[in-house]
Amino acid sequence: MTETEDFDTQTTKEKIFTAAVRLFAERGFHGTSIRELAREVGIKESSVYNHFPGKNAIMQAILDYHRQGFQTASEELTKSDLPFDDTTDPVEFWMMGAAEFLKHQPPLSQQISIILTNEMYLNKQCRKFFLDTMFDIQKVLTENILREMYSRGMIIDCDFRKTAEQYVYFIQGISIETNLMLMDGKNEAERQQHLFEHIALFIGRLKKQ
Repeated sequence: MTETEDFDTQTTKEKIFTAAVRLFAERGFHGTSIRELAREVGIKESSVYNHFPGKNAIMQAILDYHRQGFQTASEELTKSDLPFDDTTDPVEFWMMGAAEFLKHQPPLSQQISIILTNEMYLNKQCRKFFLDTMFDIQKVLTENILREMYSRGMIIDCDFRKTAEQYVYFIQGISIETNLMLMDGKNEAERQQHLFEHIALFIGRLKKQ
């Protein structure tokens, strides 16, 4: 599904999807009814079912959207003409790569990240998404980047797989904290600064002396 930032130009299905992301992030999956969703979009409740058979189908569409966005952003990092390819500092390389990754995330990713933070212990779909999909994708991507950095002489030799696992576990924890900061009124710049500071500390420990 292609989402646009202008709600007025979206199809009815896209409007339902966008409204669901917003409401699930604000009220939770179980705290949002199909009736409320229809009211938010300005359509009849029965019209929602013309596009999605129920809330679980909407949640699955959200998870598919998030997975595709993550994969697309990951693929961008494999291009050979990225602006940080010439740097030799591992922290700078990683931070510029992280910024490039975030730049290619689709517009609803931040709200979906909040949904996942809220729902991973309550919603079976979200739990399965984390355990069977996101963790594995993140670990593979991180391991590949670490191996590339080692081949460039940036970082020390290490157990790349285990280090990637440690990074993913670390980044999940700090992401939960920064999402809570955002929900508590912190702005996006503060959130990203907090996130990047801790990433720099993690990668800095791998730097080749």
